[in-house]
Amino acid sequence: MFSSSRASHSGNGSHGLISTSAGDIAEEARQRLTEAGEGAKKRFGDVEEMVKNWVMTRPGLTLGAALAAGVLIGWLIKRR
Repeated sequence: MFSSSRASHSGNGSHGLISTSAGDIAEEARQRLTEAGEGAKKRFGDVEEMVKNWVMTRPGLTLGAALAAGVLIGWLIKRR
């Protein structure tokens, strides 16, 4: 009986150590993902601004490209 009590006590100690390590890893992962998300937002914002400017300066070409993409997608779907 004494040894089982002792074993469960030592098991709790290692469980706490594992939980702390897992918590540290989770926090580090959360920080890295947050930083990556902020970088992606900045890059996406830059690309979005470039596309808006391109569309505003070339509306005819934009419509032509959209029409061609629609025809191509329609043709690919019809082939099935």
